Amino acid sequence: MEDIKYVFDALAQTYQGKRMDDYKVVVHCPICDENGKPHSHSHCYVGIIGDTHPKVVYHCFMNECSGVVTPQFLRDVGVYDNSLEIILNLFNRTKNTSFGTKKEKVDYYIMKKKEDLLIPDIPDTPGNQYKLNYLRQRLGINFSYENAKQLKIVFSLKDFLELNEIHPNRRYGRNLKDLNNDYIGFLTTSKEFLVCRNTVANKNLRYVKYDIFNTLNTKEIIYVVPGTTADLFANHVDLYIAEGTFDALGLFCNVHHFKRENAIYAACCGSGYINAIKYFIRMGFVGNLAVHVYSDSDKPLEYYRTIKLVPIIGPWVKSIDLYYNTASKDYGVPKQLINIQKAVRGSFS
Repeated sequence: MEDIKYVFDALAQTYQGKRMDDYKVVVHCPICDENGKPHSHSHCYVGIIGDTHPKVVYHCFMNECSGVVTPQFLRDVGVYDNSLEIILNLFNRTKNTSFGTKKEKVDYYIMKKKEDLLIPDIPDTPGNQYKLNYLRQRLGINFSYENAKQLKIVFSLKDFLELNEIHPNRRYGRNLKDLNNDYIGFLTTSKEFLVCRNTVANKNLRYVKYDIFNTLNTKEIIYVVPGTTADLFANHVDLYIAEGTFDALGLFCNVHHFKRENAIYAACCGSGYINAIKYFIRMGFVGNLAVHVYSDSDKPLEYYRTIKLVPIIGPWVKSIDLYYNTASKDYGVPKQLINIQKAVRGSFS
């Protein structure tokens, strides 16, 4: 029990983290990003429940996000420490890992993964017209249905699952209807998740990471804008990376004006910048990758010193630069709301 305190110690040191007692902290919610707006304090409480088989859990009171704290959760809030991940896993491990009755467990099986997933055509319906207009207005770009399909954007979860002959993930229960009607989804590089964005102004979550095959593998939820080239053996490849899917599209369309040659536009989607950059290093981009981190405005320079971005990634890449948009919170906006300011290298390394 004493070792788990080190996990709470680390959580308390994260952005807007606050210690409530030995085994309770409040952190900035990495699941809903607390609606992406600045707040004077955080709303996601982390604590321990259970006596016989205790677990570390979280509950965000802003959007009612809740679940078991995993190593990925630690990385999402900026805690990168293998020893703490081991402590957390050992603490949360129990003899009974099932969910409820035998009948209920049928709904939570892991489905066989399919490698070649197809993006369905988007019929011109009133609902899809609304979603297309949302996409256009977000970035100020006159996208077509075909553009959206090429960008691996799914307008109908139902059509996507039926086209690929995949059963719905029943873990999302009654939310499946909302995900189909109100959200658009971005297919990740692993082809295991759809990062779904709510297009309707309601009380539902802004973002939902839909686990297509129920793999529970949240280590690399990364979206890459399709249609660009990146040669592993080129002397110079630019990696433009931001937090969200719309940010990546905004960098591609409105910041770098559709530059495609030896350019990668990526969204780490809450997986953490370091984890996402390591993904491309493991692909073989070693020594030739120029990393351009486009930060949300609510992550100060100190955040990047805290996660040790430069010490961890620096030896493997050609360069690292950090940018902010002084005209808006992020980059998923029309070009008139983007004014890029480059941070001084020594201020975040």
